[in-house]
Amino acid sequence: ANPDGTLPSTEKPARNLQSLLERRGFSIDLRTTAVAKEELTSLLEEKAALLDNRHCLFFLYLGHGSPQGELSLKERQLIPVESLYGLMRNIRARKIMVFECCYGNHYLQNIPPNSVVAVAQGKPAIGYTNIFSEGLVNVLQQNSRGMYFEDLVAQACSKVKLQLMKSDMEPKVEAKSVIY
Repeated sequence: ANPDGTLPSTEKPARNLQSLLERRGFSIDLRTTAVAKEELTSLLEEKAALLDNRHCLFFLYLGHGSPQGELSLKERQLIPVESLYGLMRNIRARKIMVFECCYGNHYLQNIPPNSVVAVAQGKPAIGYTNIFSEGLVNVLQQNSRGMYFEDLVAQACSKVKLQLMKSDMEPKVEAKSVIY
């Protein structure tokens, strides 16, 4: 979500991630422009109906975060983290959420169960847009052997110094969580 055009382009790293993950068997629902609150809500409700505990949902937000813990959506709509996490709680799949935006400290509180959240470290008001995406692309390109998706995300986070928090993550060995 880059509604006012003030962030560097997020499309190239998003497309790189899409290509690398699709080659490894993942289904990707990519949005490279800002979405409306209703569209995001509808998409997450659809995922709640489709995904179960055998799946892994990877949610990457590249955009603006507010000092009040809201994400900026299309036409300057905002979604509070509490509302987003409420939608995420309805999804039974393991959830990996990465917020490349300012004020990431808000997203480390009241994390939904069975979730991992990554945010930029350092000053709480500054996010490093595209850094995680670039780190994940780098790790994917360097690893040709199988790797659990959660481990892949952890490696990308450590590579680019993102803070990673877990909430009741249930370890499961499932084909979709292994990168080949």
